[in-house]
Amino acid sequence: MKGKILLLLYPLARTVASINLDNSFPYGRTSDVINFGDGRSELDDLLREVAGTQSRTVVPDPFPTEGFYFRLDHFEFANVGIPAISPAAGIDAIGKPPGYGKAKVDEYLQRDYHQVGDEVRPDWDYGGAVQDTQMDFLIGLRVAEMKGRPAWKAGAEFKRR
Repeated sequence: MKGKILLLLYPLARTVASINLDNSFPYGRTSDVINFGDGRSELDDLLREVAGTQSRTVVPDPFPTEGFYFRLDHFEFANVGIPAISPAAGIDAIGKPPGYGKAKVDEYLQRDYHQVGDEVRPDWDYGGAVQDTQMDFLIGLRVAEMKGRPAWKAGAEFKRR
C-alpha cells in the first residue's frame, strides 16, 4: 500500500458516545473539573461519579461567552445525535493561590489559543494531564461496561426523537 492512505472510520450507527480528550490544564492538578455543556446527557452523571473518585467537583463553565460546547471537537458527534461530553481540567489549581488557574487560562485564551505561540512551554506541570487522562479513561470504561447506550436528557437539543 505504498503511497496510499488508509482511513478507517467507525460507523456512526455503532458509536455510543463521544468523550473529548483535549482539555487538560498544563499547570498541575486541579480540585475541580469543568463540564462544557453540562446537563445534556447521562455522560454528565458518569463524569460526576468519576470526578468524585478523584476528590474533584464538577463546576459550571467559567467561560460561557466562549461557547466552547459548540466549538470543540465533540460537537460534530452531538450534532448527529450521539451523546457527547467535553470534560476539562478545572481552574482551582492545587497548591496555588486563589485565582492562579483562572489567570493562566485567561492568559492562554488571549495570547496563545489558536495562535502561532500555542506551543509546549517549559513551565508546564503535567500532573493535571495525568489526572485528566485517568478520569477520561474511567468514563470510557464505564460507558463500555453499560448495558445500554448513554442517553440524552429530556430537553437536550441534540436528542433525536
